[in-house]
Amino acid sequence: MIRNNITGIKKYTLMQILGTKNFSRDNIYSDLNDVNGYKPDETLDNCLKIINKRGNYNRYLFNFVNSLIIRDNLDINIKKIKKWVEKDFFIFSKYTHRDLWNYRLRLYKDGALKIKQRPEREEKHYDWPGWEHDASINDYLNNLPSTTASKTNFVLKKHNIYEIYSLIYSLQGNNLEEIFKYSSIIWQYGSLLNDLYNIKDDGVGKGEVLVAFLFGCKIMGVGDSFDVCINGEFIEIKAPNGLSFRFGTKASIGLYEFFKNILVTRERLKDLVNQLGEDNFRKLVDPNFFELSKQLLTKGNRNERAISSAIDCAEISSFTLSLIELWFFMAHTEIEHLIDHTHDICQDIFTKKFYIKDNKSLINVLSSLKYVMDPLKFKQDMEKEIKECFKGLNKLLIWNENNKEINIYYNANDIVIDSISQNGIKVIEKKYKKIDTTIEDTYEIWKENKNLDFYELYSNLDYRSKIKTKCLSVI
Repeated sequence: MIRNNITGIKKYTLMQILGTKNFSRDNIYSDLNDVNGYKPDETLDNCLKIINKRGNYNRYLFNFVNSLIIRDNLDINIKKIKKWVEKDFFIFSKYTHRDLWNYRLRLYKDGALKIKQRPEREEKHYDWPGWEHDASINDYLNNLPSTTASKTNFVLKKHNIYEIYSLIYSLQGNNLEEIFKYSSIIWQYGSLLNDLYNIKDDGVGKGEVLVAFLFGCKIMGVGDSFDVCINGEFIEIKAPNGLSFRFGTKASIGLYEFFKNILVTRERLKDLVNQLGEDNFRKLVDPNFFELSKQLLTKGNRNERAISSAIDCAEISSFTLSLIELWFFMAHTEIEHLIDHTHDICQDIFTKKFYIKDNKSLINVLSSLKYVMDPLKFKQDMEKEIKECFKGLNKLLIWNENNKEINIYYNANDIVIDSISQNGIKVIEKKYKKIDTTIEDTYEIWKENKNLDFYELYSNLDYRSKIKTKCLSVI
């Protein structure tokens, strides 16, 4: 790949050119490796089907597509994209996200973009009433966002001045782990440290004000990928309402690779069932696989096991996520049972019709799907996304209020995806989630004897696993 040399363009300027701070650059040329979760060779057609106009990157993408429409005098309207048919999207399959990036860079070099200079940050010092002659408390409050500082000042006024003096910056110069020495006081209702822990504000979560108080560090803004920096270490702080919490910097679930593959899978299955007809599809496949496939395509409310609607609104529970994983394994066993893999498959891009020798072989269209070819990769790719979320962090501090625990993690090994919610991933500490390997265990047994009924085998193992867990919990 021929790279652009954009070493002269600073990150702040590039953020404005691209409309996002979410990108990585090549070490030698400072060229773009990915932007907003997209790789340079990803085509625009699939992206245009699922993104909305929210966010500057998406707006710039729509503007770029509109410029192509005007240049080529195409009879389509970008404002009516929801009414586009397949052939309209196909026009843009020859353009990639790199074309968009290069277009924006050309506009910048031609002087067609207005770029703001990075503002010089003014150091403001405010003498807080009552603390005018106390440098440490004044500095501490001035290091907090203004509205947060007001809330914090109100809390400090309620407590004994000598206790404040004894604790403020008491861990300055120490490592984060020193916070454990105060754990019993932090969880003591009504204590100074507990009141500071409970302060939250827009962009400032529980526990951040407390960490700044003890370590003398500054709370970072919402644009940063970490909450505080202590002794050169970047630290993210989470205080989940339950056990799971949002994690990661990607603006939309559609930017995660594993979710993109879920969308592609659903479309492929829908095209297959439409061509065969539901009755023919039922006759060709295992009845359990048919039922789960039907649920994968069903739209409706939460009570109807409508997995397709859950995917559309990006609200996928842990249980629904496990059903999608089960579908990949069952699809894999269907492919093994029904056909060989020697047939070439063609699909008409406009009608979505597949061309293959017979209906039975038509099931082969599922075999090219990434997680049908190798269903183990589904969970592996989710784990990979958690590792990506940890990039740029040295430590993750989790306040577990329910269990009165403070946990510190140094990598992604002890964090797992729990669900998808509010258009992003939610993770949970591994020690609070039973890691269910029933599907993988079933797959290993099934590989030894592929004549076994995969779902019946899975159901038996799942039942035994639940009974065992229940017995252990009683003990």
